[in-house]
Amino acid sequence: MKCFMYFLILIIHALIVYTFFGCSDENPLSPYSRIGKVTDIDGNTYKTVKIGDQWWMAEN
Repeated sequence: MKCFMYFLILIIHALIVYTFFGCSDENPLSPYSRIGKVTDIDGNTYKTVKIGDQWWMAEN
């Protein structure tokens, strides 16, 4: 029973950590891709992604 409680606490902690740190816009596992934003003259904001040394539009 004691082993089950430790396992349950471990699972709960893993879910909490995933909830707070697993939902970011930036992928920390890939240093070669970054996510950003660009705003045009009309004030519209678009998502961008950096792959290598180049920035690309992520949406139309």
